[in-house]
Amino acid sequence: MTERTQKSADRIMEAIRTLHEESPDKQITITAVCNIAEVSRNTIYRYHKDALERIRQLNKSSRPEPPTLKDTVDKLTRENRALTLRQEKLAALIDHYFSAWQEAKSKSEHQQRELAELRKLLRSAPKPING
Repeated sequence: MTERTQKSADRIMEAIRTLHEESPDKQITITAVCNIAEVSRNTIYRYHKDALERIRQLNKSSRPEPPTLKDTVDKLTRENRALTLRQEKLAALIDHYFSAWQEAKSKSEHQQRELAELRKLLRSAPKPING
């Protein structure tokens, strides 16, 4: 390895370390490494396969494990139960307000009828004579 290649390798590995330390949960990109190390993509792909492997390892370790099918089913089951419970509570609330509305409507209609009867009585009652 030439001195120039060694300096490039050192800058590349330092760039990889820096990116990983700054954001261990983020994926390291070749572009970011190239920008920090001030080398071309071709240099990395042609002469520094070890750096590519290191990036792959770090990216693989920073990637969360995908949930298993059982985990996904359990999560969806819990969410479904929670939604069903919310739906039942909402239905009960709607029933309550609908009943209250029906009761208020019935009372209002009853009062309207009573008022109509009272108006009729007032119209048919003899008028007092003012003297």
